[in-house]
Amino acid sequence: MNIGRCDESIPRWHFDKSLGKCIEFQYTGCDGNGNNFVSRDECESLCGKEDTGKTEYQRNKEMGTCRLPKVVGPCNDEVLRFYFDEETGLCRPFLYGGCQGNKNNFKTQEECYAICSRYPDKYKTTQPGDCFEVSDAGRCDMTEARWFFDANKGDCIAFYYGGCNGNGNNFRSYDDCIAFCSKVAHTCGVLTCDLSCPHGFARGADGCQECKCLDPCEKMDCPDDQMCVIEKVACRAQPCPAPKAICKAKPKTFKCPVFDRDTAAANCFTECDSDDECDNSSKCCSTGCGRICVNPSEAEGPSACPSLAPHQAQPTESTCHSDADCADSDTCCYNGSAYICVTVPGCVHTLFGCCPDGSTEAKGWNFIGCPAEAPVILTEKSQYTVAEGGIIVIPCKSRAAPMAQVTWYKDRKPLRLSKKLNGFRRLTDGSLEISHVTQNERGVYTCRAFNSIGAATKTFTLLVHVAPVFEDSPREVIATAGEKAVLECAASGNPKPQIRWMRDNQLIAIDTVHVMQWQNGTLVIDDVRETDAGNYTCEANNGMKVAPRRSVLLSVLGRMHVSLDKSEVTTDRGEALKLVCQSRSEPDISIEWSKDGEPITDSRIEVMENELVITELRVADSGEYTCTASRGLDSVSATAVVKVKGMVLPENCTDQPWYANCQLIIKGGYCTHQYFKVFCCKSCHEAGKLP
Repeated sequence: MNIGRCDESIPRWHFDKSLGKCIEFQYTGCDGNGNNFVSRDECESLCGKEDTGKTEYQRNKEMGTCRLPKVVGPCNDEVLRFYFDEETGLCRPFLYGGCQGNKNNFKTQEECYAICSRYPDKYKTTQPGDCFEVSDAGRCDMTEARWFFDANKGDCIAFYYGGCNGNGNNFRSYDDCIAFCSKVAHTCGVLTCDLSCPHGFARGADGCQECKCLDPCEKMDCPDDQMCVIEKVACRAQPCPAPKAICKAKPKTFKCPVFDRDTAAANCFTECDSDDECDNSSKCCSTGCGRICVNPSEAEGPSACPSLAPHQAQPTESTCHSDADCADSDTCCYNGSAYICVTVPGCVHTLFGCCPDGSTEAKGWNFIGCPAEAPVILTEKSQYTVAEGGIIVIPCKSRAAPMAQVTWYKDRKPLRLSKKLNGFRRLTDGSLEISHVTQNERGVYTCRAFNSIGAATKTFTLLVHVAPVFEDSPREVIATAGEKAVLECAASGNPKPQIRWMRDNQLIAIDTVHVMQWQNGTLVIDDVRETDAGNYTCEANNGMKVAPRRSVLLSVLGRMHVSLDKSEVTTDRGEALKLVCQSRSEPDISIEWSKDGEPITDSRIEVMENELVITELRVADSGEYTCTASRGLDSVSATAVVKVKGMVLPENCTDQPWYANCQLIIKGGYCTHQYFKVFCCKSCHEAGKLP
């Protein structure tokens, strides 16, 4: 590989014989040799592809090449080489002494990444020309310590990197930076120049910086209807992202109107920031509290109004109605409450714009060169409310020179802010954005704006509203007429939801006699009637957009009643008996029979739902027969007394239970036994087992 002798940096590919594969390198633009291809495909088509059995990464991992430590060696040369840092996964520069190194020593970053990284294509390699770039913190909000090479000082300087964008003059350590860029200082020397260049210094043909300011628009070629402008990038901490030169439409020539109070109030929003954001011939105009696109036909009248500084917005009585009422160079402008004459400052049209006072021209980004002012926080509102899961921006707009830096605290503890941390993000104007808000985000937030002159703080309270959520409760309630019906409807939320009940879309009147509502939202109907049955709807409302509803079905059962067709029966032994239990027809009612308070187990007695039948009565069947109707925990009963007349027992025919269990004797068929017929004389006769 031969990179050539010129100063350009062109991506090319060469075939590395020792690796057996095509490697990317930076070609300088002239000389070199034939091992130089525009693309990998061209290189591989002529020189062959690497062995696909194992990747170079796999082979070197097995050999341990990329795990070896960095070795400078004992010699005194200063050769720029690269080694693979296994801890960070990066190919980092170092100055190789020239002898007794190891295999973790590569001529280029491309070669190092190709051999040691599993994903070599995702890394941006640093080029020699990057050492001339001005430091660039990028557009994100992190504060990661990095190093950049200052070609003026010939040394590496620490700065805070935002985490994204930026340029190649950005190194993770001082050693990396000085190893890569120290040759620049040896080649170009330290630049001595008294110019203050906002965009850095221009470079000569040799690539070194000159005592001449860089004009980003110098090489821009814009169409006739456009002009080159330097796009400012919002910046709250040095070093700032480098401004960019872009082509934008030329400002449209007609003047903007002065809007009356009603029109200004109706257009208090930002539709555009510049003329090129408006369609056709429309111009971007200020309404006093916003910016909108205006057609030429609507723009007859006064000239454009500048943004008003806070001290200019204080008058509340109008002093003009058109530019004609003002001095020659003044403009009639609306300040949010009245029309006043305002001098349009020349600083509006300068590169760095106006200072916070609205009239002095700034000499650099961040209000450099402006009259010093300690920060003043302009946000007046101190309490904000957001729905759970939503997004909220707590503003912290301040006026200060130099421009204030902003830090945020929650419950008096510092907030670490980045685009990747728990939905917290600091916007470019210092405001705090919180997305996917939960209850954990409620609390007290403090914004602190500070610069080299002083500091100011402002405290805000954030309330998080949570939509109502119903707690588990029965969706169907069954009550008996005359009893109490309890319909539960408990809901959680913030603020605490208010519960109201409806039936047939009509609000239920709470009379505290028949219908009551407890503090937790439960609806209680006392002495419930059958006409109270139906669908009830409870609504939980805490001011959120949607108030959820839940339906509860109330079923009312009539009072239970039961009776027997006979209340007293006297009959002879051997006759049949039938008792009928009559109950009011209700769902889910069960009928049970008992004799003398005990469940009926005698197989002679037939129980068929609400009927009890004994086909052949015995004297022992005499007793109290009870029919019990049950529904849930409720029950009612009816009793009939049955008397069965039997034969006259022999004299002295009694049972002697201390000698025998007469029921077992009868069941076992031992009544004719010479002893048991004496011990159980009465029972055996009544059972018909003895003549």
